[in-house]
Amino acid sequence: MKTSAARRGALEGRCEKRLHVSPFMEMDCEHVFRVRAPGRRLVTRIANRRAGRTLFEATLALVREIGFDDSFSFVYSPRPGTPAAELPDALPSEAKLARLKRLQAQIEAQARAIRAAKVGRVERLLVERPSKKDPSELSGRTSSNHVVNFKGDARLIGRFVEVHIEAAMAHSLRGRVASECSDARLG
Repeated sequence: MKTSAARRGALEGRCEKRLHVSPFMEMDCEHVFRVRAPGRRLVTRIANRRAGRTLFEATLALVREIGFDDSFSFVYSPRPGTPAAELPDALPSEAKLARLKRLQAQIEAQARAIRAAKVGRVERLLVERPSKKDPSELSGRTSSNHVVNFKGDARLIGRFVEVHIEAAMAHSLRGRVASECSDARLG
């Protein structure tokens, strides 16, 4: 997965910290993330401060291209004593918030598509605890860190189970136990 030189240049030329996109994008990401580790989640941290429109659009394009399905994204707050705190901030708060919402909407749309693609598949997961919303159900995580809620016996907590994914919800998946794995109980 290679990103365009123009997009890399727009991002790198404006970075105040020594953060660069090129080394990451020069890796064969398609192979590393999609072939060698299929189904793994890609999460990022993005601070939305005073980026110009070109830089913001390049950031959105990069988010789409890489395929992040979660982020820790926020409007940047200047820290006293840092070089960035001394720089002028010409972008109004409303524009920062609008860009943040747009970025988060893009990532959430990607996350919905990734969760929807899991429907109909059987996923191996570690059963962690009773579900937060319905204590009569159990909750576990797949190897890609997706939360799956399902009906099951509390004795499955701490065990691996195969779960048939039946629905993609807003921030989790729903399923039913397909089989208990033969792995020993954790803990």
